[in-house]
Amino acid sequence: MFEERVVIFRAASLTEALAKGETEAKRYAEGWPQPKMLDHLVAFSILEEELCEGEEVWSCFRESALAGGEFLKRVYGEEMLGLRHEERGE
Repeated sequence: MFEERVVIFRAASLTEALAKGETEAKRYAEGWPQPKMLDHLVAFSILEEELCEGEEVWSCFRESALAGGEFLKRVYGEEMLGLRHEERGE
């Protein structure tokens, strides 16, 4: 099972943000039986001092020739939704 998480840190640089992310990921993984953290961390810069409604906190572009529904099935088809997750379909 794999989980993607988006967490927010204040940092003076992308390097510092990645270090904080790695520390948090390791801490979070300790709560799971047989945790394994993949070697993939991403830092996304938010330029505003305070988060505002509608502020983008994460973005990922994926190039694909698949149609919308097939793309969603390929990327998220096996997703197990968390308790705080709600999703609208096509």
